[in-house]
Amino acid sequence: MRTTGLVLCALAAVLQVRAGNFLRQLPDAKLSAQITPEKFRNADAVIILKEQVLSVSGTSIMYRGEDLEGESMTQTTILLVKTFNQAGVARFGSFEYEYPERFGNEIKAGFACRARVQKPDGEVVEMPEGDVHILVSEEDSEGDPLARKAVFKIPNVDAGDVVQIEYTLTEPLARATSGLYYYSDVVPVLISNLMITVPD
Repeated sequence: MRTTGLVLCALAAVLQVRAGNFLRQLPDAKLSAQITPEKFRNADAVIILKEQVLSVSGTSIMYRGEDLEGESMTQTTILLVKTFNQAGVARFGSFEYEYPERFGNEIKAGFACRARVQKPDGEVVEMPEGDVHILVSEEDSEGDPLARKAVFKIPNVDAGDVVQIEYTLTEPLARATSGLYYYSDVVPVLISNLMITVPD
């Protein structure tokens, strides 16, 4: 139990550092090597870090000749996962995320995503930006989008790899400025964070 506590403390200190285009850095090889299937029996993977940052701010947008005022909401989600087997690879090696389009094509929601894989030998492979595909998943009777879906598959993920996924959704004039955050998951979670920023 004491060893697990020390690993968690070390992970928390290491992961909070910004790393290039990524908001969190990957665990070093020594820490990653301590996260093993033997310590987490019956788990397909372990979520090392699960973090969400929710930010609400006032905004003003010109829409069809009118100045609309409201609140914009930005949600950033960060996942760091170590996979143990092919079931873990299947779950965390590919990704789908659906989000609403309140104003169709006229004022699009913003979506950005980046992902990378850390191999057991320390090699890091970033997913090419062009691998993220944005599809219209729902539309109205006139063909205007009501929702979009981001889809991608991270190349070359194997059991034993660490996968990092970070994505940000910005909704201009959001219909609601609230959301659900689950600290746990169906696989073990070592560190789970939620940060909320709202206007004064």
